Amino acid sequence: MKRLKGMPVGAWMLLMGGMAVIGLAGCGEPEPAAQPRPVSVKLMTVGHTSDRVRRYPGRVVATERAELAFRVSGQLVALPVRDGQKVEQGELLAELDARDFRNDLDQRLADAKLAGNQYRRGQTLSKRGMIADSELDELTARHQQAQAALSQARDNLSYTRLTAPYDGVVASTEQENHQFVQAREPVLYLQSADTIDVHFSVSEGFIRRVLPLGPSFRPEVVFPGLPEQRFRAVYREHESRPGATQAYTIVVTLPVPDDLVLLPGMSVTVRVDRAAERQGDKTAPIVPVEAVFNGDEATGARVWRLDTENDTVEAQPVTLGAVSGDGVAILEGLSAGDRIVVAGVHRLEEGQGVRELTRERGL
Repeated sequence: MKRLKGMPVGAWMLLMGGMAVIGLAGCGEPEPAAQPRPVSVKLMTVGHTSDRVRRYPGRVVATERAELAFRVSGQLVALPVRDGQKVEQGELLAELDARDFRNDLDQRLADAKLAGNQYRRGQTLSKRGMIADSELDELTARHQQAQAALSQARDNLSYTRLTAPYDGVVASTEQENHQFVQAREPVLYLQSADTIDVHFSVSEGFIRRVLPLGPSFRPEVVFPGLPEQRFRAVYREHESRPGATQAYTIVVTLPVPDDLVLLPGMSVTVRVDRAAERQGDKTAPIVPVEAVFNGDEATGARVWRLDTENDTVEAQPVTLGAVSGDGVAILEGLSAGDRIVVAGVHRLEEGQGVRELTRERGL
């Protein structure tokens, strides 16, 4: 090859070397076509707790609550129960000093015996015509009054013992032992031991979305003493008018958990599944409206579901339910744990590779 005129020797040698390198490169294997980069998308897990559950603060209220008091006044000499103690029907809860009442009963017994004897003698004399009818009437009245006073004395003595009207839990004691207690002054409060109520407040919007409430509304209750366990409650009632804060109080009932002492006023957490549709006990997952697209008239609504093995997406047909402020209910087509695309669905195609869009810390 002749050197070009006017080209320095050094430049000519560099040109020839470059052409040789190019020639050698052209003799190798062809480079593979570049793969399209995965598209960054926002994903969500269907049925994930943070997407479906809303938590409300609640408080424990006794399902059945009784205020117990003595029907007579006296000095308290026995108070063998304490707050939170379980008691059985008929068990002694408190007792008054009964000495004065026993003395009164003895006196009434004597009076009734005397009045009874006088009444029976009067009957005999009346039959013989030895006393007037008016005298017999007076003896009869005295006898009846004595019997009534005797009955009252027996009752008063029994009123010195306060017993449990049903199986329950002592919610609170209001008196100290050895105090003088007036009649009908509260001594303690007893609540049912089998069930408890939980009150919690919700917004007007919540009430509008879930009405009518019924057996299908069964939120979960979490107690501070058992934070890892959830207890299913049953709907009981709700306020028909909002309170001062424009919130509605809902009341649910549940059995008292074993080995857990619950007293009125204790705090709990109520977990409400926002995906609960009015379809009996069936629960439908809720997904953002933006996650749903229409493939065509034949296929209907679809979502992009992630193939976790290949990090690609596939169009999954779904059946839509009710639309609310939280999203749209998916009646069929998705299961708990499925991962779907919730943003940028119109930029994807079948089998396309994706990667989850994550926010850098500090941004």
